[in-house]
Amino acid sequence: MTHVTLDEISRVLDRKYRRGEAMFRAGDMQGAVHDLYTDDAVYLNPALRVLKGREAIIAFFETIRSQIGEVSVSPVCLWGDPQGTVYQLCNTVRRTTGSEDVTHAHYIAAFRQVGEDWLCEMEVVAAGHIDVTSATQHRAV
Repeated sequence: MTHVTLDEISRVLDRKYRRGEAMFRAGDMQGAVHDLYTDDAVYLNPALRVLKGREAIIAFFETIRSQIGEVSVSPVCLWGDPQGTVYQLCNTVRRTTGSEDVTHAHYIAAFRQVGEDWLCEMEVVAAGHIDVTSATQHRAV
C-alpha cells in the first residue's frame, strides 16, 4: 500500500469522476460502478433507500440512466486521513433526457485505499447543492 497525500488522492478521484461520467453517458454502468465502488459499498440514494454492494448500485444506475441523460460531478472538498479513510463532498447536476429539466444534488462519499487504488465504500446523496464555504465550516476535522 502506497502512502499518498490528500492532493494526490483528489487528483485520482477527479480522474475517476471524469471516467465515470463518460461511462455513464456511454451506458456502461458496470464499468462505472466497478471503477468507483468497493464490492461491499453502501449507497444511500435520494429516496433514502440503502443499496448494498456493486450489483445493487449498478441496478440503481441502470434505472436512473433511462430517466436522465447526463450526470456531471463537481468536487467541493476532500478531507480525512490519507492512511485510512478520506471523505469527498461533491455537487452533481443531472440533466433529463430530451428535456431541459435539471436536478441538483450533493453527496458525501467515504473512500479507502484498496491496493494502489481508491474506492468508495459509502455514499450518501441528498437534494440540492452545497457551497464550499458551508462545506468546510461543517465538515469533520
